[in-house]
Amino acid sequence: MSRVVGIDHIAVRVSDFPKSKAFYGGLFDFLGFEVLDEYEDSIGWTNGKTRYWISLADADGSTNTAPAMSVFTIMHSSCATERTLMICKTI
Repeated sequence: MSRVVGIDHIAVRVSDFPKSKAFYGGLFDFLGFEVLDEYEDSIGWTNGKTRYWISLADADGSTNTAPAMSVFTIMHSSCATERTLMICKTI
């Protein structure tokens, strides 16, 4: 039997990067997360166990050819062994 022991990372595309960065920055600061890395159109926070990333999603796909996705990586334990299960959901 498997048991979920944590979420490794979540990546979310956003339509308004500056507004989302300000919102999540305040939220994650309050929750004790620190900035992991930052780029022109993406930023990630971590608490040492979980990472949360946001990046800019364009409206028509003309500059970003990959589909917008939410990526959730769930760590689970099975037979005393850590394994990672990735679930991708296209928005």
